[in-house]
Amino acid sequence: MADRLLLFKIILRAPNLCYISVLWPIFPRGLILKEVHRTSQPVLLPSLKTLNFERNSGLNRGIQNGDLPNLTHVILPPHYLLDVFSASRSPLHIIGPQLYTVELHKSRRGTRFDINPFFKLCSKLQEFAYHVRFPRLEPPHLLQHLELKTVHIQIESIDHLTVLSGEQYEMDEGLDLCWTMLDEVFAFFSAYAFPALQLIILHGDWDSVVHDSQFRPLRQLVLGRGCSLEYTDGRPVR
Repeated sequence: MADRLLLFKIILRAPNLCYISVLWPIFPRGLILKEVHRTSQPVLLPSLKTLNFERNSGLNRGIQNGDLPNLTHVILPPHYLLDVFSASRSPLHIIGPQLYTVELHKSRRGTRFDINPFFKLCSKLQEFAYHVRFPRLEPPHLLQHLELKTVHIQIESIDHLTVLSGEQYEMDEGLDLCWTMLDEVFAFFSAYAFPALQLIILHGDWDSVVHDSQFRPLRQLVLGRGCSLEYTDGRPVR
């Protein structure tokens, strides 16, 4: 409770706050803008542009249109996207249409699910950051997203990804599964579904991946559709 009251006091004195990073336990009953400080002043975030949920979304079902008028960037656990599919009016149904950037935290959940409803909902999305395997992607059937321009693809390393893959399979199958997932990711974002895509940026240790012969067709898939493939420092992936 003390932490929550302290946060309220800070926010009340920071009406121009543009970024906030929070943990779920701070908001046991809902988003802070729905709480009322003891002075009866509503705790609002009118200037908030970026909202980072470290552990759980924390967005309750009480959020209304106009509560976060300048929010364009959210950072979420990937399993939160399931709310888009399971609820007729989740928080993402409210804020999704105004988002320009979405980043997904890395998660231990490698569940495969159709992410297409998320892209359909976030129709203005221009930038998307994704960790390979979290979640595994289904082909973008009947999807056409006209705004997405930049995709960030994250791995720690091929060895790390192989170990993660080997948690559910025999370790000697881990590397093959790893390449299968990389094939899926590059095929997904190189598809006709994203005609405005201009740039894919690779984050993490990709050296052993990009120098492997199996990566050549993936690189050509990206370049062949007129999209640039770069490292985080702007160097082209050759």
